[in-house]
Amino acid sequence: MERKGIGRLSTYAPTVATLKKRDYLQLTKDSLQPSALGLEVDAFLQKALPDLLQAEFTAKMEDALDAIAEGKHSWQQYLTAWNQDYFVPALSKAKTLVTGASVSTAAVERKKYEFSRTKCPVCQNFLAKINSSKVKKKYFLKCTSGCENVVLF
Repeated sequence: MERKGIGRLSTYAPTVATLKKRDYLQLTKDSLQPSALGLEVDAFLQKALPDLLQAEFTAKMEDALDAIAEGKHSWQQYLTAWNQDYFVPALSKAKTLVTGASVSTAAVERKKYEFSRTKCPVCQNFLAKINSSKVKKKYFLKCTSGCENVVLF
């Protein structure tokens, strides 16, 4: 990461730890090797969000974030433009790839969720509890019927 000009010294170890925790890579003979899951995720992301995986894209974004930290640019303007110009179109493209992938939908259908008493405001199906250590209640609610509505606590 350092050779490509991305990340910070303080983020290298946590990044690798997260990749290991999610089983995207493993340590073998003192080197990091991608797991089968990691290769599968990489292949999907190469199709769905290719720019996001380019070191140049990340380096450019980090330069913009540095400029924001130095007070040279407005973070609100940057995020609004990034969302409109890159993220929304890229996410739309990625969704078409996910929708077209029959394996993904079959995997979702096989997984058993614990459902909440809260109904989706879009389709009125009960929302599934999705475990997450990143939110206060240790889970968030997501519609599994296909409308992809998400509710965070």
